[in-house]
Amino acid sequence: MKFNKLSVLIFSLFVADYAFAIDPVYEGANGIRAKVFTNCLKCHSSELTGSKRNGAPADVNWDTYAAAKAKAGRAIQRAVYTKDMPPGSSGLPILTSEQQAALLAWNSAGLPQSSTPTGSYSYDTNVLTINVVNVGVFTYKATMTVVPDGKSPTGLSFVLQGAQEVSDSSDNAAFYTPVFEHLHLPKIELIRQGAVQSTVSADLLSVKGSSPLRFHLVYYK
Repeated sequence: MKFNKLSVLIFSLFVADYAFAIDPVYEGANGIRAKVFTNCLKCHSSELTGSKRNGAPADVNWDTYAAAKAKAGRAIQRAVYTKDMPPGSSGLPILTSEQQAALLAWNSAGLPQSSTPTGSYSYDTNVLTINVVNVGVFTYKATMTVVPDGKSPTGLSFVLQGAQEVSDSSDNAAFYTPVFEHLHLPKIELIRQGAVQSTVSADLLSVKGSSPLRFHLVYYK
């Protein structure tokens, strides 16, 4: 599929530095279990018994959320700080700097099991869908389209196409603060040809007097 120049620009801006980031949640294809505990599970799995555990304590496992959460402090201490796990005798590599950072980020976030995305952006349609936006006591689902904008710090803006009041809630809801004209998006999935490429957080500022309402994309990470 061919992409127009705008799609290529957005893709390069958003994905280049984040395509290999690890989500600080236990579950998911890009989460801690799948991206950090990969080698650990060769010994620390509840499905392994006896000699197959290679000396790993029976109560230290990383293949279920409950077990991993209970022993997360141990994992961080030995895999990040003392770096004696996996043990040298196992022949398994120690965690990469990226894996260590993800483990620390997971701990800082409170060891969440999963994380509901704030919304998604499709490179195929140039449409941003925000599932839950909190505006004071009201909650909305909103859709926006991206446009090039020389006045935006990133060269991109989003134009509001529609907003529908909903009763949904989310642990990663977007927040719009009218007094500061600030819209914060904690977790947006970037989708290309139906597949999630990466996730980013972003901050937008609404443009006074714009009709339809326009938001400058001022920051993303």
